[in-house]
Amino acid sequence: MLELKNEHLTATFLTTGAELISLKDSKGTEYLMRDERYWGYTAPHLFPVIGMLQDSTLRHEGRNYPQKRHGFARNMEFQVASQKEDTLVFDLLSSEKTKSLYPFDFLFRVIYTLKNTALTISYQVENRSSEVMPYSVGAHPAFWVPFQKDEEFTDYALVFEKEEHLERVPINIETGLLKKPKTLFMEKASRIPLQKSLFKEDALIFQNLESSYVTLESSKNEGTVRFHFKEFPFLGIWTTDDDAPFLCLEPWAGHADYEGFQGDYLEKEDNVLLNQNESRTFSYTIEIR
Repeated sequence: MLELKNEHLTATFLTTGAELISLKDSKGTEYLMRDERYWGYTAPHLFPVIGMLQDSTLRHEGRNYPQKRHGFARNMEFQVASQKEDTLVFDLLSSEKTKSLYPFDFLFRVIYTLKNTALTISYQVENRSSEVMPYSVGAHPAFWVPFQKDEEFTDYALVFEKEEHLERVPINIETGLLKKPKTLFMEKASRIPLQKSLFKEDALIFQNLESSYVTLESSKNEGTVRFHFKEFPFLGIWTTDDDAPFLCLEPWAGHADYEGFQGDYLEKEDNVLLNQNESRTFSYTIEIR
């Protein structure tokens, strides 16, 4: 395991999936959930697919490539490209194995930067193919809710930076595919009180929010997590609808397939497209307050 540490936070990582598996403050409070009783990951990186594809298949130029939910990067072994006192960089390069699932040459770089009470996670994707490369990229960190033993899930709320008109992208809970049209979730709202019933139909998915961050806060204690996601067009919010004590905040560039989509991955709605030798970076930040 690898570590970044300062006087405020300690972050711990695995090379498998370049995954962040622990984030503790100076008091020893753990903010990230790592417990396979509830979920098999802690903060996986989603690439080159987010969510489910129609028939679990990526289609490109007449060929079919098998793709599991959220892509393959979260289960791949990354190389440590560099480590400094406040920065850790992981690389995943395309290989024969990845090209059997995703027919493009790429560099997928995950950069962690620890500064004061915040950890920034950046995704740099570079197209090393000789053609346009489509992809989705995002994150799936799971936070303990509650943080403290004297609290309940329902003591918490998500508070957006700005008042929002929240329209939800519906999910087919049987297939994991998205549905149209969007449905009204909340109008003129900046606060979502948390309750498990919100997640009976899977994740809450919102697009193009006005806010650049959302704060996870308790009505009983002062500690909060401020989650900055401005660079991503989608925000997913998910937990199970049972008593599992966690909540995932998921910034996405891309999403699952819509029902019935059978087209080339190049044609998929909201994918990111890179020309040859082009790169693009998306970042989000977890701030402990």
